[in-house]
Amino acid sequence: MIFKFLRRIIFDVAILACLVQGWWYAALIVAVIAAWNHKMYVELIIAGLIYDSLYGPVSMNNMTTHIGLTICVVLFILIGIMKKVIRMRE
Repeated sequence: MIFKFLRRIIFDVAILACLVQGWWYAALIVAVIAAWNHKMYVELIIAGLIYDSLYGPVSMNNMTTHIGLTICVVLFILIGIMKKVIRMRE
């Protein structure tokens, strides 16, 4: 139990460090691995929000586009579906 909690925190720190440094693709890879290993890894969606807050492009009418959040929500849903399908076949 404590090992899962520590592993989750290590993944969170790694994702946050990648996001702060601007390594969006590295953060996505770490987040996908963490989402596959943990049951409900909502930190993936939080990573998308952090990315949009830090580096999200701003459109002409001062509305931010939510590219990071959209990608993370799609990945969260796809990984959840893939885990159910693959683990059901085992």
